[in-house]
Amino acid sequence: MFFNDDMLRGVEKQARESAAKKICTACPIKTECLEHALAVPENFGVWGGLTEDERMVIVKFKRSIDRAEKAGMKADATSWVHSVQSESDTETTITPVGVGSENR
Repeated sequence: MFFNDDMLRGVEKQARESAAKKICTACPIKTECLEHALAVPENFGVWGGLTEDERMVIVKFKRSIDRAEKAGMKADATSWVHSVQSESDTETTITPVGVGSENR
């Protein structure tokens, strides 16, 4: 359930991801799971209540934060990451930069 078949698309893929996310909602280690998936990184499946596309948004944002900090600007991504995770709990779809509807 947490890993999609590569052939799944559209409604079938979303239904499977939604089912996995519902399980994640009540998981006591949801945050740790997401932190692991972002650190490794896990490129496939639902981890910590987020799909690979949703995690990629966080990874890209984190990279921009890192670049800003290297340039001497102060930035904090923690609250943003938690808000993405919370939105996922309510089935909000996040569209990653550069990914069109063909992947949904």
